[in-house]
Amino acid sequence: MKKIIWFITIMFAMSSAAALEPQMVEADKLYEPAVTINLRETPPQGFLKRLGDRKGEVQPGDKLVVQDIEEVNGFLGRYYWFKVGTSSDADKSLGWIYGGEKEKTGLLERVK
Repeated sequence: MKKIIWFITIMFAMSSAAALEPQMVEADKLYEPAVTINLRETPPQGFLKRLGDRKGEVQPGDKLVVQDIEEVNGFLGRYYWFKVGTSSDADKSLGWIYGGEKEKTGLLERVK
């Protein structure tokens, strides 16, 4: 039993160390996705929170400008969605990406 608890403890510590560092996301700032994220037409809408149609995806290395932040109330809490555009044409929207369950997210990394 001690070996199982030790193994679970080590695995949790390793996964925590490898987790993406959450940071506050702000509108009109430049970011790169830390992972591949689906791009949607709209954030979840309606009573059943239906997802917008999938438009594609954004990849690590893509330069994105967050144009708007939408807080969506779901069944189990709040979820944040970010409307993004490209850094070359920040006025043109690409679509919406999922940001996470908190105002801070590890899915986007700020470009300095």
